[in-house]
Amino acid sequence: MLTALGLFTITPALSEESRTNEMEKQEIFDLFHRGKANTAIARFDALIRTVPSSREKTVLQRGLMEMCAAAFNWRCVLDTIDSILPSVKADQALTPLLADLAVANLKSNIWFGNSNAVEEMLQNGGPFSMVNPTANPHASALLHTALHGYYLEKGDLIKADEALSSAIMGVLLDDPKRFGGWVSSDLIKILGALTAQHDIVGAFSLLERVDRFVNGSLAHDGIDYAEYKMNVAQLFAFTNLFAQTAAMFSEASKLYEMLEIADEVKEYKLASANSLMSAALVLANKIEDAKKVHADHPMQKQKVKILERGEFKNQAEFFYAVSDVFIVAWANERVDLRWMPLFEKRPSWVGGPLELMNMDSYRNFTLGLLRIASNDTTEGRRLVKFAAGQRLDIFETVLKHDLEGFPVPTFVDKIFIMAGAAFALDASTVVDDVDLVF
Repeated sequence: MLTALGLFTITPALSEESRTNEMEKQEIFDLFHRGKANTAIARFDALIRTVPSSREKTVLQRGLMEMCAAAFNWRCVLDTIDSILPSVKADQALTPLLADLAVANLKSNIWFGNSNAVEEMLQNGGPFSMVNPTANPHASALLHTALHGYYLEKGDLIKADEALSSAIMGVLLDDPKRFGGWVSSDLIKILGALTAQHDIVGAFSLLERVDRFVNGSLAHDGIDYAEYKMNVAQLFAFTNLFAQTAAMFSEASKLYEMLEIADEVKEYKLASANSLMSAALVLANKIEDAKKVHADHPMQKQKVKILERGEFKNQAEFFYAVSDVFIVAWANERVDLRWMPLFEKRPSWVGGPLELMNMDSYRNFTLGLLRIASNDTTEGRRLVKFAAGQRLDIFETVLKHDLEGFPVPTFVDKIFIMAGAAFALDASTVVDDVDLVF
């Protein structure tokens, strides 16, 4: 990714100090590509402070900004933008960097939930006024994949699909031979975007075409490669290859475990992978393996603290609790009823309408299991059936917007609908074989 940190070729002077700095930069880049982003950022920041040339320092700071974004250190991104913006505005030769700064600023505002700032940026000419895809295809792809996620969370599926098309255009305009790392990173984000909007046929088609290129372009212990493996696992969650999907989530978890990135992002990635892995193992009829995986959930040490707080503060905690109830209930063991009051509250941090529908379906499903465990069987079954209906509503919402491809259910949908169908048929237990329902 950082093979071309600037728009200039800065020829090093033939001094011992310059040679030392070049060696240090190469070591830093190697660290970054190997997933040690926090260490690389600290060393690169220290190195930049020793650079006497204002122009060279600005170009290097642009690279620092990119490292910080990759590590999800958005405060570092904003601080770096503030530091270099005056130099970029004052030096006409640095003007092309404005596009990179605009994209990084927009992504930061999306991360911090500053919708007003995002909308203001978009109203001033739209995304194509921020980045010319012909002049800077990588920045254009980054911009539009970020906007895809932004619009998807807001429930605007039409604009999300338009943003994805623009991101694909950016990749097509780039040069994979010169910038293989950048192109691979963009392709990984597009794969994730296709999966997120349930264009599974498109996602598998892309995966088939890019897998060899991505594997050959990226270090296999870096941030982008971990994201790639997680995206592939999430894509396979739409299949009936449950054991294989669980193995994929396990591989992705091991990669994320080794990364130096923002703690809250790392925690969320590991927590969601664990929950999906255990669910996949349940569907593979490997309940004991699922219990072992759940026992290693990164949130296990926080359980008492979460229960004492009486509410979920983020998605990692929420989905951990869903797994804690679901795995135990499926194993016909004693469910921890202390989760009940937490699931009765709608989390205040939930975003747009689609996310709200998604979270409510999980809440109602889990509440249904808790009600059944507390001998309120009638209400419990009603909630499980209602949650199954909510999953179908989400499915229909995606379908009716006429997005590319045909959406198919994930294994989470299969669990919900399978249980809902069983209770609707007044079955005494959940259907054992998913294939009876799908």
